Amino acid sequence: MDFPRFMYSSPGGIRTAGGACYKYAVVFSKAEFDAKLAEGWFSTEAEAIDAAGDEAFLHGLNDRQRRKMLAVLAKKPKKAPPPPKVEVAPIPEPDIPDDDAPPNRDELEAKALELGVRFDGRTSDARLLKRIENALSEV
Repeated sequence: MDFPRFMYSSPGGIRTAGGACYKYAVVFSKAEFDAKLAEGWFSTEAEAIDAAGDEAFLHGLNDRQRRKMLAVLAKKPKKAPPPPKVEVAPIPEPDIPDDDAPPNRDELEAKALELGVRFDGRTSDARLLKRIENALSEV
């Protein structure tokens, strides 16, 4: 953190283009910075103005200006509350098939193509398995 630096509080004597008021002070050390934080000062203008709410916009206005500003603030959309935190369930481990399970049709066809074994849609799984076993025993 670099010093010297500005600290901000709202409302105050400086009016922004948006109509909010704030004031600032300069701190020269970490101790001064911590003391100002404890007093309710902020590191940025935006934080100070947000903390002050509507009073940041109404400070120092006469009755007529105050009524106009209240009308503007009533039309201004309020900040939505932060969305609720959603707990994410852990992703379940994928089911790994047993190695002892018999091969399915896709596995049989892939192995048959690899070995160059002839088959078609009419070839049963049992016959295809037998042809694959014969091809493997010849290799």
